[in-house]
Amino acid sequence: MQQHAIDLGYAQLRSVPNHPNYYLGCDTTLGCPCLTTGIEELGGQNSDLLVAGNPTSGSLKSLPPPENQPGQLEVFDINGRRIYEMNLPPWSTMQEVYLPKSITSGVYNCVITSGGERGNKKVVVYKE
Repeated sequence: MQQHAIDLGYAQLRSVPNHPNYYLGCDTTLGCPCLTTGIEELGGQNSDLLVAGNPTSGSLKSLPPPENQPGQLEVFDINGRRIYEMNLPPWSTMQEVYLPKSITSGVYNCVITSGGERGNKKVVVYKE
């Protein structure tokens, strides 16, 4: 007997055994609850929200889709607390967003609301 040795037997002499373990993942009949974050990704026109500079060290650029209406940009932390908000004028184009200097490294949710629709993207902040 050898320590940390695996006995493959004679039938598996020239190949690695391939026995799928179907019990490793989520139960897909439940909608896979272990892969949810609790933050709903809404569809619609604003789901095409573009956030550049991701990951970022404190500033990012957002390009909201054209709505011809005023809007609001909000940044939430992982606990749902709003850490930044900015009003977007009608006909706004690319906006430079400077996050607070007190922001720590982590994952944040960037939300733009305009014209009754809402879009969100996850933003990673990395500070050395």
